[in-house]
Amino acid sequence: MPNTNLPALDKNMVQDWTEQDVNLYHALSFYFAKMQVGIKEFWPTWSKLLGSIPWKPNQGKQMKAVRKNPSPHIRQFAFPSKIFDTAPKKDLIDVREVEVLVDIYRHRFESPVFNFQPSFKDFMKDHVAAHSKDIAEKMIRYEDIYARGRIFHESPFVFLAGASTNSVTNAPWGVGDDTLRALDNAYQASATAKSVAWFQSVLPSVTSNLTFKNLNVLTSIMENDLRVPVFSGSDVGKDDQGLTGKYCLVCSGEAFNQFMFDPWMIANKPIDLDIVHNGWKGSLFGKVTCKIEDLPLRVAADGTFPAPQLREGSSTAYNYDESTNSPIYNAAPFEIAFLVGAQGYDNIPVGPPPAPFSGGSVPEGFGKMFWNGEILMSKNLLLRVDDGTGTGAVVYDTNEYGDYLHLISQATYGILPRQRRNIIPIIFARKRGE
Repeated sequence: MPNTNLPALDKNMVQDWTEQDVNLYHALSFYFAKMQVGIKEFWPTWSKLLGSIPWKPNQGKQMKAVRKNPSPHIRQFAFPSKIFDTAPKKDLIDVREVEVLVDIYRHRFESPVFNFQPSFKDFMKDHVAAHSKDIAEKMIRYEDIYARGRIFHESPFVFLAGASTNSVTNAPWGVGDDTLRALDNAYQASATAKSVAWFQSVLPSVTSNLTFKNLNVLTSIMENDLRVPVFSGSDVGKDDQGLTGKYCLVCSGEAFNQFMFDPWMIANKPIDLDIVHNGWKGSLFGKVTCKIEDLPLRVAADGTFPAPQLREGSSTAYNYDESTNSPIYNAAPFEIAFLVGAQGYDNIPVGPPPAPFSGGSVPEGFGKMFWNGEILMSKNLLLRVDDGTGTGAVVYDTNEYGDYLHLISQATYGILPRQRRNIIPIIFARKRGE
């Protein structure tokens, strides 16, 4: 029988114990454990607030939208003629047409080029799937902020919170651009429409955060001066019936949270409204409901728009390589909300590319044209390779053996301003707490 006694507390046995070298065999210095961390998801904001008008192909490169416009109300009194004394006076009613010209756009999204080796030998082997998921999320956000940016730049009015006029102010309008974008994407700014120079001229007038009083003034202006319609059943989706009969305030969670400290709300709240435990909720004045927007428009003091997020580049940081909110974005002193009425803008679904470029007539193996936002895996690449002469010269080769691939996608965009004044941007000073 073999000796099965284990090393014990007996002194002699411990001294006689011969232990094998723990480093005798090959071993890894660490082991991998796949971890998952919850990340705040992005949900689109603007898609449910816009109408839709499809693009019709083969009708030119621009859409000209035409709408009828009624004659103005030109009197506050009505004094008709006496039937028996004079010939009756008359009003001549003429309906005019208003036209809007719009273009459609496209944008591409790609991943880095992947070599097959990491997916074959590395512990984390889902690189391609993770990139596909990330591209899909970025495309959803791109469509959302494209609509928001067009609405912001197209608006002929803005509301400056705290300005001495305390009213809607005329503003430059147009398509906007990003020609003043920093090379490192640290900020974006437009040279046209609402430019940096324009922001620098108006920001000193913005002295108040987003308050109930500001919103009440703007609601009255939209309702009475601009005659902006509220949302009705035909303007909202089935899931958004709470919008019916109201305007919609699109604002950040920070601005919404600040309402519980609003002096007017505190002074006039119902006795049973427990803002300490339940916070503030409900519609404003019975006429405005709120929709929270993630990563809202924020403006730096110099009139530029900081990049919302960046990747931590310091190797000594606890979260090296993690995407986090930019400190400049977090510290930006101004923010923009929107008071949204119905029938302001329409989204333009473009439809498929021309059939000869995308249909079944395209031979197998040749790339079919697409722009519907689908994410495709492509091996159609040219590879940079050493020419083998020892000089370091580079030549190009095809990827016919399929060692490499990348993800590609393309989507189309278009916004039709149906009535620009129906959505008013609100520029306000940020505030947290009392």
